[in-house]
Amino acid sequence: MAALIAFLIFAVAAPLCIYAFRTFDRIVKKEHSEHHAEWEKDGKPIGFFWVPKDGSVWTGSIARSRLAIAWVFSRPKWALGDEIERLFRILRVSIVLFWSLCVAMMVCIACGC
Repeated sequence: MAALIAFLIFAVAAPLCIYAFRTFDRIVKKEHSEHHAEWEKDGKPIGFFWVPKDGSVWTGSIARSRLAIAWVFSRPKWALGDEIERLFRILRVSIVLFWSLCVAMMVCIACGC
């Protein structure tokens, strides 16, 4: 039974994770195209599925990792406007839900639900 519950949680968590990654990519693309100087100050981050022509996989991945955590807790000053604020809300909600589902899955497996 625990394996079935864990699988069902995973079946929801995996698409949610991909959705969060795609949302993050949309934010990084917007920063790259509309706020290029800020993108450079942020370390030229790359997306999970998108790498700009002037980006580096090595340094961009490090910047991405830092921003993926930072942007859950705060929105940068350049991110004003209805669409970008909506993307940040989606990013935050999807990441929090994903991690909550991961914790639920671990508890379920550990307890043998």
